[in-house]
Amino acid sequence: MFCRILKGDIPGKDTGYTIHINANIENIIRRSDSEGLNITQDLFLIIGRLHRMNPKPDSKNLEILKKSYKRFGSYFLKVGIFDGKSVTILENLFLHKRDIEFRNVIDIKSKNDMDSVVLPKYRSKNNKKS
Repeated sequence: MFCRILKGDIPGKDTGYTIHINANIENIIRRSDSEGLNITQDLFLIIGRLHRMNPKPDSKNLEILKKSYKRFGSYFLKVGIFDGKSVTILENLFLHKRDIEFRNVIDIKSKNDMDSVVLPKYRSKNNKKS
């Protein structure tokens, strides 16, 4: 699994940043190879999660996350259940992660970039650009 924080403006969205959580294809391939599984590497279907954060201008949350990650080299993701109305956080369940990447939206140049899903121009069915 990977977690990326994508900073920058996205057409049609309020100012903020996007959190992108998804499968790490390289790790899937590496693990399948080490376990002797013969999976085709031509096409993968994965399901991920995007969440657009719209913090107040004076918010320091992202800055605190970056500083804490730099200091400790890891972070925790809490697990919750959404019932259609509210979220229940499972207090004793969390994921301890060591990898996070901070990117800028302007660095996404191709529909083949895993993070291109945040940009409407790469989600369009009529888009022919690479």
